[in-house]
Amino acid sequence: MFFNLQYGDVKQEIDGFTAETNVRIYDDETVDSLQNLDDFAAQISSLDLIISTSNTAVHVAGALGKPVWNLISYLPDWRWTVGRQNSLWYPTMKLFRQKQVSDWNGVF
Repeated sequence: MFFNLQYGDVKQEIDGFTAETNVRIYDDETVDSLQNLDDFAAQISSLDLIISTSNTAVHVAGALGKPVWNLISYLPDWRWTVGRQNSLWYPTMKLFRQKQVSDWNGVF
């Protein structure tokens, strides 16, 4: 199962992805990560694995000790350092890095 942790109105993107791939992404619209971090953290706590690009979800998941696969761009910001496959701050986080600018094929 896949759960949406992205904030904002992403219904159209989720519906398009489902139509294209036949994979359903569940979206709990009652959880507003921008307004209620406690609910967002509880939602993340219930998941087995969090896969995302660098955003609030990966930081909350890492702080909660949840397994995280963080998808890192070719030119990451300082907190993800260079060349590491793990996080200095979150022991349960693995870093998956682009090998070329804008190329996610090697990451997936």
